[in-house]
Amino acid sequence: MRVIGIDPPTGWAILEMRAGTQRPLFVDCDVAPDWDQIPWWRDDIVLVAVEGAVFFFPSDARKGTAGNTLAAKAQALWEAAKMGQRVYGAALRSGVAAVEITSPKWRRHLGVRVGGRQNAAAAALGLRRATVDVEVAAALKLRVEGWPARSNDTVRDAAGVAIGGYAKWMAERGQRRSG
Repeated sequence: MRVIGIDPPTGWAILEMRAGTQRPLFVDCDVAPDWDQIPWWRDDIVLVAVEGAVFFFPSDARKGTAGNTLAAKAQALWEAAKMGQRVYGAALRSGVAAVEITSPKWRRHLGVRVGGRQNAAAAALGLRRATVDVEVAAALKLRVEGWPARSNDTVRDAAGVAIGGYAKWMAERGQRRSG
């Protein structure tokens, strides 16, 4: 089954989740010029996974580049969240299954640190004190068959959203069946 993960505002990755293996197969990825050009509507897409809204703390503004103000960063995050909600809502209205997952949750599904601990994939590749983006890249190289040698952080995050969103969706389906 094919899952598209979306890292708002316009990053996306399609992975094939295969029965009998924990390793999804890479299908495609890109950054679309606008939210309505993300190919969630393709006939082969069974699940749309969208990164949910993130929490924003004033300390995050101090970590940004010079000139980034709290208001500007908050506005950018708000605009990205709205784009993700547009795709999520469009998928649901058209009858395609959709799920939201926050970045800390999909990162846990990849085994990437949340709150300061380095992941096993980065350690296995000999990366010390790696950034979260580097850890996500390392985890995808190990976990996704055919992952491209070069990718940007937006499509890597979208692939993480696809993996975590699929796991969340499967868990929710299992709960409904047993309940």
